[in-house]
Amino acid sequence: DMGVFRELINFVYKQKFDSSHLEDMQLWDLLYLANKYLIEQLQTLLAAKLTHCIKTCQHKRALLQHWQRAKENILGEKFLLAIKEHIELFAEQVLSSEEFLKINKEEAKEILKYPNLRATEGQIFKSAAAWCLKNNDSEAEAERDFQNKFQNIIQYDSLTSEDFIQNILPHSNIMEREVLKKVTKQSFETKTSGMSTRYALKPVKSVVMVISKDDLNGNELIFKKLSFQNFDVAIHT
Repeated sequence: DMGVFRELINFVYKQKFDSSHLEDMQLWDLLYLANKYLIEQLQTLLAAKLTHCIKTCQHKRALLQHWQRAKENILGEKFLLAIKEHIELFAEQVLSSEEFLKINKEEAKEILKYPNLRATEGQIFKSAAAWCLKNNDSEAEAERDFQNKFQNIIQYDSLTSEDFIQNILPHSNIMEREVLKKVTKQSFETKTSGMSTRYALKPVKSVVMVISKDDLNGNELIFKKLSFQNFDVAIHT
């Protein structure tokens, strides 16, 4: 009964739900039972509670567990977008966690491909390298795994010399030699300084303007959104 069947029975007879003593993952177990026994009111209450837990969880590494449970649960699809957005928002904490090293290969690849990760390409590389070293029996196997499955996920053209030195160089043995030479040359030739996240380097495709008209209907605000089909940005330094 996954340890929560008593909670289901209590709700059926008392029509009350107290989740204060339940762990987050137990909420997923209870949601499974509520769906299995078609208790829609409890499903609604659990959905609201889980959404709150996802948005406010103190330990961001727990987002990976929520993500896995949402994928397993028949009602989990509606939570996946919110979980993905929070993984992207707290990417640096999530990718550097022990929990990330425990997920399977396909899950790791999926997350590392997310387009709005608030992590630099060097940090993303570092996490991929750490996953391969943790989940293979030898360094040689880790190298093959990285080169075959993860190497092309990294957007090397976004690397700066600082990001390269801090995050890639210490783990560069895992890369193919020719790729390493190319990335090294490219990162030191870039004129961009500092380290920018994958999200920060994405070009903006829409701009929202808020215009205040003090003389119209008591400070009425007018919102106007401009969208661009092709929004190419040239940076001159």
